[in-house]
Order: sequence, then structure tokens, then C-alpha cells
Amino acid sequence: MNSRRDFLIMLTAAMLAPSMTAKSKLSRLPLAFSTLGCPAWEWKKILEFAAQHGFSAIELRGLEGKLDLPAHPIFAADRMEQTRKEIRSSNLQIACVSSSAQLYVEDPAKRAKELADARRFIDLAATLKAPYVRVFGGKAESDKSPMPDHETQEHSIGSGEDRKYVLTGRGNIPIERQIEALRSIGYKGFYCFEWEKLWHPDIDDPEIAIADFAHVVGQCSGNARACGLM
Repeated sequence: MNSRRDFLIMLTAAMLAPSMTAKSKLSRLPLAFSTLGCPAWEWKKILEFAAQHGFSAIELRGLEGKLDLPAHPIFAADRMEQTRKEIRSSNLQIACVSSSAQLYVEDPAKRAKELADARRFIDLAATLKAPYVRVFGGKAESDKSPMPDHETQEHSIGSGEDRKYVLTGRGNIPIERQIEALRSIGYKGFYCFEWEKLWHPDIDDPEIAIADFAHVVGQCSGNARACGLM
């Protein structure tokens, strides 16, 4: 030790290190992505990719291009325990099990079918210990409550050739402001990326788009420009 000053600097750094580490852990966003964005990936690749890129969870929205999750072989009764073990071994959670069930259907027979489908996804979510199941809502034809007008729908969305998919933070959606708004109310849930590769096969591949989301949101708080990506 060269001097008392050097000793004090070292001591201060040692005292601050735990608090800085704690702050870093607190500020790290729990990221997730929807499997809608990687319809060609096998289950093993989904888990490996998520773990390698710092994701905390996965939203299940179809696997290998099939949306009927409860019918997928990896969720069969004789395979389920292995599937849950694989999730735990990857240090991941299932953020949500997403269905296509339409819950506001007036026709009794159609409604019964949609509810039965929703229950299958609820059972799967319970088995996987997923906290949420995604369903679609709607409203009756007799419901005349106001809907967003055309101008509101067009704001920050665009139409026709003006509307296109771009990588996270490069478009006109205020990602950084959205993150700050959620943080300001104490939101503790996952920040989940949905990339509609299944519906739009011409957009960037998941290897690019999902990894990019993890970088921009995980390290740049949604500000792609601040990270020199624009």
C-alpha cells in the first residue's frame, strides 16, 4: 500500500461494490419472448437461445408452427415432467400460455367450444406453473360503447406501405417511454417481445430480431440510438 489515500480508495470501492451489484440486479429488466416469433425452432433451441441471450421467461404461443399447444408432444402426460425439468434447468419460467380462444361469442354452441378450448390452455398453464393464459376478448354487437376513432388508430401505427416491421427501437413506437412508464408504477412483470414471424415470414429471422430485442431493451432500455444502432 503506497499511502493512506490509496487505502481509503480501496476501502471505499469495497464498501460500494455490494450496493452497486444490488442496484444492477434491481435495474435489470426481466425479459421474455413469444414463440410466435420462432415458428421453425425446436423446443431445445428455444430454451438454449433464451438462456444464452439473458431471457428470464418464454411466452408460449405455438410451437413448430402449431398453435394447439396442449396437443404438442412435449406437453403429453408421459413427457411433461421432463419438459418442466428442462425449463428449470435453463433457469427459465413460462410467462404466459397464449391461446386463440375467443371468449365473447354470443352463439351458445360456438361459445361452448371456445370456452372448452380455453380450459385446455388453462390446464396446461397450471401444469407448467405459468401465471397467465392469454385469450381474446371482444364485445357484443349490441354494445355501442365508443371505439378508438380512425385518427387515434392511425397515430404511431401507420397504414399501407407506411406500416412495416422494424427491429426494436428503430421505428416510431416509444419503447423507452413505455419502459419508464411501467417502472414508474412499480411494474414487476416480464417485458415480452412479440415478433409475428409466423404471420409475416418475410420479416427478419428470430435469430436476429429476438437477440436484438434482448440487447436494445436489456442493455439500452429501449433506446436504440443511445447504443449507436441508428
